Amino acid sequence: MVMLQKWRLFIHLFSCGWIVVSDFAASKVFKNAHLFALCSIVKGLFFVIVTASLLYFLIRSKLYILYVSESKLQSALDRLQKANLELCQTQEKLVSQYKELVKNQEKIKELAYFDTLTGLPNRNHFLFMLEKSTKGHNCIWICCKKGC
Repeated sequence: MVMLQKWRLFIHLFSCGWIVVSDFAASKVFKNAHLFALCSIVKGLFFVIVTASLLYFLIRSKLYILYVSESKLQSALDRLQKANLELCQTQEKLVSQYKELVKNQEKIKELAYFDTLTGLPNRNHFLFMLEKSTKGHNCIWICCKKGC
């Protein structure tokens, strides 16, 4: 933004300076009105060409800055998309590992509380269910738990 303001100031100063200096010089050099008018047309044409050239280079420099910014943004977007893909893959792995963990926990619970041969509840299951049903009740359960 500051660069644009500097360019505008330069163009304004150049324009004013050109008009003042060229009019003064033309009035001193050309005393004939017809030659002065012809000189004014030429200097006006020259002024338009110079101004157009300055604007062209200003626009060109701004377009280059935009191009560089767009390239940087595209690069950042590519990196972001790559990181997002990696995160999605990691999330899928974590979900898969979590499902496997839950499955393994269920298998451990099954092995701990059920007989592998018959599939019937074992002694640990009986003691777990007994403890669960008598929770908060004081009874002879303590003796059974210790194996008396």
